[in-house]
Amino acid sequence: MKERPLEKSPLRFFGLEELANHGWNSILAFWMIMGMAFFLFADQNLIAPNLKNIGASFGLNNQKDVDWYIGGVIPILFFILGGAVSVSMGYLSQKYSRKTLIIFSVFLGEIPCFLSGFATSYSEFVIYRTLTGFGLGGIFPLLFTVLGDYFSDQSRSTAAAYVSLSMGIGLGVGQLFGGVLGNADPINGWRMSFIYLSIPSFFFAVIYWIFCKEPIRGGGESEWQGIAEKFPEESFHLLWSDVRLLFRNKTNIGIFLQGIPGCVPWGVFRILSGLLRDFLSSR
Repeated sequence: MKERPLEKSPLRFFGLEELANHGWNSILAFWMIMGMAFFLFADQNLIAPNLKNIGASFGLNNQKDVDWYIGGVIPILFFILGGAVSVSMGYLSQKYSRKTLIIFSVFLGEIPCFLSGFATSYSEFVIYRTLTGFGLGGIFPLLFTVLGDYFSDQSRSTAAAYVSLSMGIGLGVGQLFGGVLGNADPINGWRMSFIYLSIPSFFFAVIYWIFCKEPIRGGGESEWQGIAEKFPEESFHLLWSDVRLLFRNKTNIGIFLQGIPGCVPWGVFRILSGLLRDFLSSR
């Protein structure tokens, strides 16, 4: 890999100067990753400001039914599928190209999102919204493992912060966008929000597929700098012996034990915040 003087790259102003060493297609890949992350997360809060509008479209006019069937059942099914996909991606990423898996995750997540705007029944809508879990559950672990090979440990946290920022902004913009369209047109506004916010992801995914290359596994580690490409892919695969080694470390066990229950309040807060927004919008 031919290195370029990092001090001459304008990316240094953003803390991303290491990308310059990977060439223009890696720089493009990073921004495509940002775009995909933004729009995949943007559709996650589209339901929250439109609970009653969506419920009315499917004959759910009782507030308790709306809260449970739209605000409760759908997120539960989404997180179950998304969690299962996230775990499986760790295994699949060792057998298949991460670039290919990212493309599949985007399409498997955004096609159901697009079709959500055309759902004619509650059951159909539930299926589409559940299937979007393929996108979010698949893309989340893949993006960060790819970032780890673009950047060294000195810049990796900065790059991860940018991607996390795009996810957070996507959530906020999506909620705002869904609320604006829902208020402007209570009947079809919520449908258009799913359609509009799903389309850009296809554009970013196609550009990433055609022009961007997957980074070399281990290329971001200083120990492997300049020699990672000489080793077969199997050299970087996670083995069961590695998993057992992880659980021998008490710090890792502590992180796992507090992480799982620690995420529960955030899921509850997300659902309750959606119900609160819907309640306030009706006043």
